[in-house]
Amino acid sequence: MKEEALTLYDYLSTAKVAAKRRVIKAIRHGLAKVDDKVIDDPNFIVNPSSKIEYEGKEVPYVYHFVIMLNKPKGHMSSSVDEKYPSVFRLIPEELRDRAILSGRLDQDTEGLILFSDLGRLTNRLVLPQYGVNKEYELTLDKEISEEDFRNITEVGTDFDGEMIKPVSLEMKDKKNLKIVLSQGKYHEIKRIFYRRGYKVIALRRTKFAFLELGDLEVGKYRFLDALEEEKLFKIVGMEREQKVFTVSRKTTK
Repeated sequence: MKEEALTLYDYLSTAKVAAKRRVIKAIRHGLAKVDDKVIDDPNFIVNPSSKIEYEGKEVPYVYHFVIMLNKPKGHMSSSVDEKYPSVFRLIPEELRDRAILSGRLDQDTEGLILFSDLGRLTNRLVLPQYGVNKEYELTLDKEISEEDFRNITEVGTDFDGEMIKPVSLEMKDKKNLKIVLSQGKYHEIKRIFYRRGYKVIALRRTKFAFLELGDLEVGKYRFLDALEEEKLFKIVGMEREQKVFTVSRKTTK
């Protein structure tokens, strides 16, 4: 994959350090440095290995990114703090303004969610026509009957006149199950079981498309590598962007 140089202006404006007009003025007034040298030309070409500073602070840069987070309970899938803290608090601060969440989970649900600055990707990952599977582990408040299990998998559940069936449903035992969905209806899993007299008391998403949590700890994140990104893009019929610049790809410890 070819790395492409960008102008100093492109670098700083894409990193959203300030409004675009202000970025140009700041550069021309000597407020930007490249490798510890003041650069006053907005069109100066920045190399991938360059150290970039703006108003005295180093500026990390990512052309685009896909982050996997193991969401903990007690966090909202929203960009702002509401009744509970936002999941955006758990990803790098410098990326929060650019990040778009894909695969929302309730505050009491754990598991795999994705962030990217590519809106088309995040949308396609959850739109039903792209059929991206998500796998969940769940615990019920009581044992499920064979009849209810069969009805869920063979008959389906009525969602506003549409009968929805899971891609698969497996029992570890009669209270602990694994379910795979591709639709992503609102509160789909909880509603499937509630309508048959069960309460879901624990829920965790373990897989999103081919991505699995593995040993990623609750509350921690990691960046997808290039091969994972390419595979994810292919699933939803997109081509991965070829421009890659300096990337801050630290995984939380």
